[in-house]
Amino acid sequence: MRVGAKIATGAAFLLVAPIVLPATPATSWLPAWVSYFVEVGLYQRAHAAVLLLGALLVCACYCRPTWGDPDRRTVWLLMSVLLAAYGVPTLQPTTPVSIVEGNSAILLAIAAGLLASRIAGTVSRAAAVLITAASLQAVYAYLGLLSGEHVLVSGSLVRAGGTYDRPNALGMLLASALPLSTALMHMRRSAVATLACATCAMVLYCGLLLSGSRAAALGFLGGAVVAAAMAFPLLSDKSARKVALTIAVTSGVLVVTVNVLRNLDPIRRESTARSTRGHVSYWQAGMNAFTKHWSLGAGAGSAMVSIPVHANGVTEEVHVPVANNLLIEWLAEFGVAGGVLYVLFAKSIVAVLRAERGHVSAGLSGAWTAYAVTGWFVPSYGSSNRPGGVVLGMLVGMTILCIRGTGSRASSAGHRQ
Repeated sequence: MRVGAKIATGAAFLLVAPIVLPATPATSWLPAWVSYFVEVGLYQRAHAAVLLLGALLVCACYCRPTWGDPDRRTVWLLMSVLLAAYGVPTLQPTTPVSIVEGNSAILLAIAAGLLASRIAGTVSRAAAVLITAASLQAVYAYLGLLSGEHVLVSGSLVRAGGTYDRPNALGMLLASALPLSTALMHMRRSAVATLACATCAMVLYCGLLLSGSRAAALGFLGGAVVAAAMAFPLLSDKSARKVALTIAVTSGVLVVTVNVLRNLDPIRRESTARSTRGHVSYWQAGMNAFTKHWSLGAGAGSAMVSIPVHANGVTEEVHVPVANNLLIEWLAEFGVAGGVLYVLFAKSIVAVLRAERGHVSAGLSGAWTAYAVTGWFVPSYGSSNRPGGVVLGMLVGMTILCIRGTGSRASSAGHRQ
């Protein structure tokens, strides 16, 4: 790799550093003296405006000179990303200033992912950046589990949460990076690169097991199947059989192991059942919000989902900012337009990746599938999934690189078996 490429890859990694660094709310970034202005709220308003305008400026400056004249698929991708940035508040949903500040922080995360992909220059280098960051997060999760920090106890099961203290957020990151790691491994650029990718794949896989996330396990299963289906035309019959067997074994072991661990004793079974009921109640609340506001939606960042909470014989409606399902969330917040945009977003991604032929594009297809499947059960970004925005931005950036024909078809040519 040339010196310039190494520098670009390093700069891209710095942009996605939030994936590795401990997650902190935006308010903790403010200096201590700002507390004097909390009552007035003037600084927070200015801070939110700067974040929002800065993120929009970054996206505008980045897209126009970099991509040239975008076609319709690129426009749909970028429009979807910008709308997604306003889908979930990351701070207190009842405070208007917090909603603005939180949404601008999401937009900054997505913009960072987009820029990281562009700076990396090729799909394979951008994938390497995401894989490295996810692997470091997985290693941190192991260490945290050993030390008893950054974990979540589900019943009697101790689950790794990484720096986010959220196993589902950790699981989504690792499940999205794993197909990319496997794809780069099959490109066989060199023995060292193949060994590094194989090591990262094992680290990511073990991290998925330790997270105990059922959603991420299903995401990995879906991503592995899609990536394999895309890669089969590039493989010989013998290699295809090996890949099919590997997918069947690894995905089966992961799904079965996670479910066994989550239901091993009565305490865990009750915790898992309670979690399932909670997910269903969130989905129902989101659909109720959609039926009430189907035309225009309840509004972005409006904490539109209300769930009944029973305590001391009294039932109260508690408002929450997420529906634990990206499609339902867009329907509730944006109405019919949100559902249409979700379908068009997915359709444009599928159209781009189906036109590509190569190991990297196969891995990218698997990463998108893992991200989407996991996002049907857990928040895709926001305060409940802080790395999700960066991952979304990187996946969109890599997809746009495929549209531009940079680093996907060329990088996989000559590596067919």
